[in-house]
Amino acid sequence: MLLTVFLVGICVSVSAQQTDSTENQELTLTIGDTITFSTICDSGVYNYIDVYTKTRFSDSVLNYNPITGEGFYKTFFAEGDFDARRLSCDYADQKFTITSTQYFTDNKTGEDRFVVFVMIGDWKVAWVEFIDAYEAGEILLY
Repeated sequence: MLLTVFLVGICVSVSAQQTDSTENQELTLTIGDTITFSTICDSGVYNYIDVYTKTRFSDSVLNYNPITGEGFYKTFFAEGDFDARRLSCDYADQKFTITSTQYFTDNKTGEDRFVVFVMIGDWKVAWVEFIDAYEAGEILLY
């Protein structure tokens, strides 16, 4: 499947491997859109969504552009300590706002990974491996 993501007026094409389908799908994502964690969560945790809780930090202010999400990753993840784990199914059927997005290059495969960040509480961020989570039905967009 070829998944094309339109983000704040910028078209981002992401190739998602799927052997049983050759369909193309287009999604439009905007910072501030709502994302819902689905009820498809059988093992107690989601497979493609992690939660990072900042446990030590030097600054208590997140300085980033809330309209574009620019600077969020650097501000939240640059300094401090984190508790990281898979997101619990306790978040199933809850809606949150997309805070930011980021591309990362996978060190093992060299492929780009499209990650969506969602604030789910005070100093808690869901790290959503977007393509995998979307294809697995772990997230819903409305």
